[in-house]
Amino acid sequence: MLPGAQEVGAVVVDGAAAQEGVEDGVAEGELESAESRGRLVDGDRRGSNGRRRCGPMLTKVSKWLTPRKRILHPPEVTHTIISDDHPRQHWLRIDHRTDATRSARIRGRILKKNRIEIETENVDAFTVFIDDERLDEKRKIVVTHNGDAFHEGKIEESIDALIESWRGRRDPGLLHSRMIRGGGKTTPD
Repeated sequence: MLPGAQEVGAVVVDGAAAQEGVEDGVAEGELESAESRGRLVDGDRRGSNGRRRCGPMLTKVSKWLTPRKRILHPPEVTHTIISDDHPRQHWLRIDHRTDATRSARIRGRILKKNRIEIETENVDAFTVFIDDERLDEKRKIVVTHNGDAFHEGKIEESIDALIESWRGRRDPGLLHSRMIRGGGKTTPD
C-alpha cells in the first residue's frame, strides 16, 4: 500500500485475485497489511469460496467493470508520468525525461496510410511499439515527432522489440515485434 495513502480507504485488487474475479476477493497480503494498521473496514466477510470479500463498494465496482471491454489497440494514446514507475501506456513508452523533477507527457495518434504522429513534452527519449492491428507491416511507416519528420520506412521485427514490449508489463495484449526509438537516451536498466 502506498505510504501516503494510509489514511485513505482503498481496496487493492491485483495478480491472481484479479484473474479469479474482483468479487471473489482481494489480494490477501494487502488485507493483512491493512488489518495490521487498523485500516480495514468492512473486510472480514468471506464469500462462499472461503476467500475474504469486501463490502458493497467493491460489488458496485465489479458490476460496473463486468460489461466493459479492454481496448487493446487504441488509435490514440496520451500518457503523462510524474515518476519513472509506469512509463508505458499501450504502444507508447517514455524512456527518459528531460527534467526528472517535472512531469512528462507523450501523445501518439495512428492515422490512415501508416502514419503516426507523436507529440512529447519534457521527454528526451521514447519508444513507439508498432501495433500490427492498426498498421500494415508490409508498407513503409511514416512517423513525425513534434511536427518534424522522424522516421519513414519499413520497420523490421526483432527479438529486442519482443523483450522490450514484454519487460515491465508482462501483458500478452501489449506484446509487439517491432519498435522505433526516438531521442538520444535509452531505457534505464
